[in-house]
Amino acid sequence: MSRSTCHIGVAFYTHPSFPTQWALVLSESPVFDGPVWCSTAVETVNGWGASWTPCDWSPARFNPMALFSGVVYVTQAAMPTNHMQALISRSNVASELDRFRVQGTGDVPFGTDTYVVLALLRLCEGRHIRLPKLNPSDLSNFIRGRVPDLQRAQRSQGSNAYPVVSLENGNVSFGRLGR
Repeated sequence: MSRSTCHIGVAFYTHPSFPTQWALVLSESPVFDGPVWCSTAVETVNGWGASWTPCDWSPARFNPMALFSGVVYVTQAAMPTNHMQALISRSNVASELDRFRVQGTGDVPFGTDTYVVLALLRLCEGRHIRLPKLNPSDLSNFIRGRVPDLQRAQRSQGSNAYPVVSLENGNVSFGRLGR
């Protein structure tokens, strides 16, 4: 992953017994098929931390225990994917102290949507990306507002595809689950 463009998205994973999990996804492809980096916050015995995983050919492989809903496409950055991953890793540690910056997260435990929103805000503050909204609470709700679009698109997709919905305008495209 060394091209000069990085596409940034938010993947959603659901499980009947747990709140929806958000994951930050980075790819050279605007539909996130092919090599993808996936990151989310995880709680360990040492507290909250960030976990990065390379996912070959689809973000669907990131959490095999949950149902992959699709990706909300956030933006494109003029930076290689591996550099973006390193930048986020350095500047966005998962911390419970940061959660006050993102209000209105409902029953989602700290670390999933909060981690993703903080990573996006820090990238915006560093002028690496531009976002449609800067208020942390608004950004979280703005992203969450695209989930119904993902659900509608899921019903119309093929068996080997997943929806990618644009954050800004709700346009839908589809990525492939594998080769």
